Amino acid sequence: MHLGGNLKECCEMGFTDKVMDGFKKADEKLGNAVDNGKLDMDISKEETKIKDNTKEIGNKMVAYFDAGNTFDNAEIMALYDAIVESRKKVEELKAQKQ
Repeated sequence: MHLGGNLKECCEMGFTDKVMDGFKKADEKLGNAVDNGKLDMDISKEETKIKDNTKEIGNKMVAYFDAGNTFDNAEIMALYDAIVESRKKVEELKAQKQ
């Protein structure tokens, strides 16, 4: 009988270890899902910046042409630089997801 008790304890400990391992894996998956969700949100923010800056370039070009002027290259280049920076950020964020 004493042997049976040890066997029972052994099996219970193995079961407990399996349950704990299952909880750890579930926690890791949840953590990865949360991290990926945050990365997706950050990517979306950067992509919105790209769209907004692209639209702003277009608006500035139309306004300058409507006024009979040529466009201010420095101001347009500053917006383009912001687009390039956002594109880089998006690529970095996507790389983190993999």
